[in-house]
Amino acid sequence: MPVNAMPRLSAHNGWQARVVEASMEYRVRLQAPALALEPVEAAIQNMDPAAFVDRDPADGELRVTAWLKEAELATVLAEAGFPASSIVLQPSVCCGDCSG
Repeated sequence: MPVNAMPRLSAHNGWQARVVEASMEYRVRLQAPALALEPVEAAIQNMDPAAFVDRDPADGELRVTAWLKEAELATVLAEAGFPASSIVLQPSVCCGDCSG
């Protein structure tokens, strides 16, 4: 297992450990604006309890950092009633210094 790979546990996938190479950062535009971030964040955190979600005040897009692949994120959002019109993976800003 690579040094930076971490197992991810989820009730959604039967509490089985999964390995994702690195945390992913996404810009997400929902098909309809979410009035509150809490339900969106709760849905994502059901898959990754350490996920971070906030809204960019400049354009209203969501910024999501999670140990999820793009397809997983799209599925989670759609199943929670927040389908995305676009999900764009952001370039990594990790220098690798803090975790080896």
